[in-house]
Amino acid sequence: MSLINSRQHGYPLIVQNDSPLRLNRVNIEGKGENRFNEDWLQDLLFKHPNLLPVNEIEPAFSPLVPICRELPIGGGFLDILYCNDRGMLTLVECKLWRNPEARREVVGQILDYAKEISQWSYEDLSKALLKKINTKSLYQVISGNNPDVDEVEFVDSISRNLKNGRFLLLIVGDGIREGVENIANFLQKHANLNFTFSLIEEAVYELPNSLGGGFLVQPRTIARTEIIERGVVRLEHSSLVIEEPANQVVSHKSSGRRTNITEQEFLEAIREVDPNSANKLPSFLSNCTEIGLTISPKPSSIVLNWESEEGLTFNFGTLFKNGTVKHNYFAGKAEEMGRLDIGEEYLNKVASLFSDGRVIKIGSSWTWHTKINDELPSISDLLIVQDRWLAIISDTIKTISDASERN
Repeated sequence: MSLINSRQHGYPLIVQNDSPLRLNRVNIEGKGENRFNEDWLQDLLFKHPNLLPVNEIEPAFSPLVPICRELPIGGGFLDILYCNDRGMLTLVECKLWRNPEARREVVGQILDYAKEISQWSYEDLSKALLKKINTKSLYQVISGNNPDVDEVEFVDSISRNLKNGRFLLLIVGDGIREGVENIANFLQKHANLNFTFSLIEEAVYELPNSLGGGFLVQPRTIARTEIIERGVVRLEHSSLVIEEPANQVVSHKSSGRRTNITEQEFLEAIREVDPNSANKLPSFLSNCTEIGLTISPKPSSIVLNWESEEGLTFNFGTLFKNGTVKHNYFAGKAEEMGRLDIGEEYLNKVASLFSDGRVIKIGSSWTWHTKINDELPSISDLLIVQDRWLAIISDTIKTISDASERN
């Protein structure tokens, strides 16, 4: 007997009155007369960008704001361009995935677009947009969704991301299957850029008239890379892995762990506030993973999480771009498991790391904070005592595990 590693998904069923109703999948076919074709899928994604699971792939690029369809780049046209108010660009190609030729063509195409646009300036991008939409600049589109966006900061961010080739590249289609071995070869040719690449399958099912019609759309992330920064692409356990050449030193690799664009953007923000802490953070985060923590980068923070065997996620600390750290969620989760005392003990131990540290208990346990002189501790404060902080976290993890075993 052999186990076949195949990615299969059953048809969704809707149960009404104990009677299951199977939904029929929409067959998306080419660019012909069929209503459900690549253009239809492109229009669907442009109108409903939340159908793309960007938060699961690379949170720094969320939320997606639709900018333009069929953007002229080089000798072709990019299907969809998205952006967000932090100047992070997402390039999308909507293509079917029927044969190896189609795979090679679409992967090569979006990489060529990324290479071409990385040579543009902000003004070049605005000129290209002017050919397709009635706007003088990308900032006009973004500020229409968020008037609080600072134009100078936004233009600087776009310019920096274009120069560095920092993009999210998505190939979205119907019927995407395995085949990442050949994709790795294409990615390797463009490893001088700095992007995240992902394949997304959009499974679309029609809802019956009895339910009001419409569609059920099920996004599936088939494959994704971690950050590519002048690296070597290889296949490992059906996933695309990026490695730096042995003779090349890359700053984000110095910690011994791999980062993504969201975390890289966070470190850049910290560097503007506290360069010394920014230099030490990668090593600290690597030490966090060694004791079992999961590093969860968000657009404005990095969360140090740990999940118990019961599936409870404990937040041991949230690091923010302004250089502060909060511990306010830990006690609430401890109380949720019925052991508020563990939460109190953890906060007290963290506060004891500082001569003027104390725990502020105002409101529910979810809002209890550790503070130093009535101020939130800084990343710099905690990095100075990081060995003791990590030891407290390790001891607390053991206490939680022991408590779970006794229950």
